[in-house]
Amino acid sequence: MSNIGYEWFNQGFILEVRKMAVMNKLLQSIIWACHLYIKDFFQVDYTLHQIVDTVYTAC
Repeated sequence: MSNIGYEWFNQGFILEVRKMAVMNKLLQSIIWACHLYIKDFFQVDYTLHQIVDTVYTAC
C-alpha cells in the first residue's frame, strides 16, 4: 500500500470517528433533554395533584 493511500484511509477513518462522536454527543443531548422534560412534566403533574387534593380536602 502506498503512503498516499494510507494517509487517505487514515484521514477518512478519523473523519468517520469524529462524525460518530458528534452524532453520539447529539444523541446524548437529545436524550438528556427528553429526560428533563419528562421529569419536569411529572413533577408538575404531581404538584398539581397535591394542590387539588389539598383544596378538595379543605372544602
